[in-house]
Amino acid sequence: MIARSHNLKEADGDRWANLITQIRTLLGFTIPTDSLAMFFEGISFYLRSGRSVADTVLREATSGVDPELRRICAAIAPRLSGGASLCSCLRPYERRFPPIVLSILEVGEVSGGLADAAQRLSDTFQQTTSFARKFRQNVYNPTYILIILCIFKFAFMVAHKSMKLQPDRPIAATALYITAGVASTAIQLVLTYLIGRCVLLNLYRWQSVRYFVDTVKLALPRLGIVTRNLSAARWARSFAVLWAAGVNISTALEVSSRSALNAPYERALRQAALHTRQGMPLSQSLARTQLLPTHLLSVIATCEEAGQLDNGLLILATDMERDALARAMEEMNKVIVVVEIIVIFLLLVG
Repeated sequence: MIARSHNLKEADGDRWANLITQIRTLLGFTIPTDSLAMFFEGISFYLRSGRSVADTVLREATSGVDPELRRICAAIAPRLSGGASLCSCLRPYERRFPPIVLSILEVGEVSGGLADAAQRLSDTFQQTTSFARKFRQNVYNPTYILIILCIFKFAFMVAHKSMKLQPDRPIAATALYITAGVASTAIQLVLTYLIGRCVLLNLYRWQSVRYFVDTVKLALPRLGIVTRNLSAARWARSFAVLWAAGVNISTALEVSSRSALNAPYERALRQAALHTRQGMPLSQSLARTQLLPTHLLSVIATCEEAGQLDNGLLILATDMERDALARAMEEMNKVIVVVEIIVIFLLLVG
């Protein structure tokens, strides 16, 4: 009975993990960076304490926080126990991880510094998670927007019913009507967001559409600067981590180009990688892209000569993220003020 109960729990866990994976894949999400930070932190710690990679991954398969990550660890644990490398075992799940993961792990395994590589990934994902959390809390969070829109809907319905309130109508019926209206609005907004995200994800599979949309984002008068800083900061952080891990410059450029999450940046950085393979210095190759800020190119040129490219880029990436966050907050505050004026006007007119 105990064994059967255990098997049922494992089956339920597998079904739940598969559902989570399917939903994330449908909406275009990879494994969350906070889960990856904890995962690689654990790998680094246990490897330094003398444990094998197989033991470390098997432990994550039974006690990990993220269901999808637990499922992946359980699937690759037998191969790791048989002597396969961690990078080769994770290769079939490459699309479920950010692009820098396998490159850094591969170099770490070849050089015998897998614990250091795992710690470097953990630190990177912790920084990424911290910035993403600040951005969601201060600029854009779909959950907050949904709540605000529901509050507006509630306020409009209360105002509308109070003007047409019938003395003989029970208050409970009115409250139920308002609650149903707000709930209906919330469901419609959630479905609209989910369907819209799925549609955009499928449209983005067409490179021409993705390139056009990302080019428009860069060309916007004020928000374009935010997009440029975010794309450049994402690339700089990923490239610095890859370069510090020992990945050669050309490969690091190609892998980190996907971290920019912007098609024009990705295309330009891949072209820069071709130039570096022809013997051109990194700073000159990147200058040809005409996308990176001048101060970023100056830092790259200086740090390239001093041999401190990773530290310089990481510091600059943090500064660019702060600048992008400040600019985005400023633009969002303007939008909030405009929305408040429109709401007040509609309430007065109504």
